[in-house]
Amino acid sequence: MHSLTALSEQLKSQLATSMPKVDAVLDGAATTVATANAELPKLAVLVRGNLAELNKAIASFEKTMNSVNGLVSPGSATTFQLNQALRELALAGRSLQLLAKTLEEQPEALLRGRSGN
Repeated sequence: MHSLTALSEQLKSQLATSMPKVDAVLDGAATTVATANAELPKLAVLVRGNLAELNKAIASFEKTMNSVNGLVSPGSATTFQLNQALRELALAGRSLQLLAKTLEEQPEALLRGRSGN
């Protein structure tokens, strides 16, 4: 019985020193929960607004990418015109090469024109 009384007194002593700490922890938790309850609705509104803006940006990006795809697709007018311009540039390059070769072989061709073969 004596050891049970001693154990009981020891538990009372430990509880007496631990209770203020537990109370402080519970008070801190209550403050944190109250702050979260006040701030979470504001945060939810901000998140919803940001998601709406993000959805608009994604829709705009998709629209832009569809336009770009239309411009560069194999059958588009832009691709056709670009290929046409590249062919014409290649022809002009060949003509310049022929002119350079002719002038190298016949420098007087600038003054007299083509020489007849």
